Amino acid sequence: MRADAWLSENMRDPHFLEGARTTLKTANRVHIRNALADAAATQLYQALVATNWNAAFNTPGAVQLLSAERVAAIDPAQRESGLKDIHARAQGGFQFLYDCYPIPKNPAPPNPLSDFVLALNAPETLELLKILTGDRRIVSVSAQATRYRPGHFLTEHDDDVAGETRLFAYVFNLTPTWHADWGGLLTFFRKDGHVQEAYTPAWNALNVFPVGQAHAVSFVAPYAGAFRYSITGWFLGAP
Repeated sequence: MRADAWLSENMRDPHFLEGARTTLKTANRVHIRNALADAAATQLYQALVATNWNAAFNTPGAVQLLSAERVAAIDPAQRESGLKDIHARAQGGFQFLYDCYPIPKNPAPPNPLSDFVLALNAPETLELLKILTGDRRIVSVSAQATRYRPGHFLTEHDDDVAGETRLFAYVFNLTPTWHADWGGLLTFFRKDGHVQEAYTPAWNALNVFPVGQAHAVSFVAPYAGAFRYSITGWFLGAP
């Protein structure tokens, strides 16, 4: 199967991509529905559901990834204390709490998630991403899988990290059913702090936006009726 066969017909159509690029340039972001082939989206969703997740959160100076086994072994009182610390740091700085799976490019045995990342980095797919963004500097795509459950969040940040070559952020949303009042919205902020725009994690939708603009993932409500699944990362330039 060609690498770009993971993508929908629209995402393989240069004329469609040029129109999406106009929206991206005008609005500084673009939201594309039905970005993947139907069978590919379903396959990735099933792989995400079966994934062995890590809990991800920020501590001073380091990102923590704890396996499900390590989380389960934590004493309930210590777990509650740790959650209070995470919330306290979220009040005044960058913080997050969600489930994460860094997708390896060459696992043994291969799996649909790693196959998809290899497809994103294939020359034919990179060419399509260059048409979509209008940026010929793109040379690779990084990726991680994420799962947001009730109580999870990602506070305001801009993805601009010194020493890295991030050009555009992207999110492939892979949650079959979601309601906006469950939270988990990809939210963009104006310079005055007001919300400029927010996207519900619609099934099989792709969001792309240049690095450098303030955004967040809003708190997932305790009554959310599903988990928020996605594959996310950055279009990268040369080191």
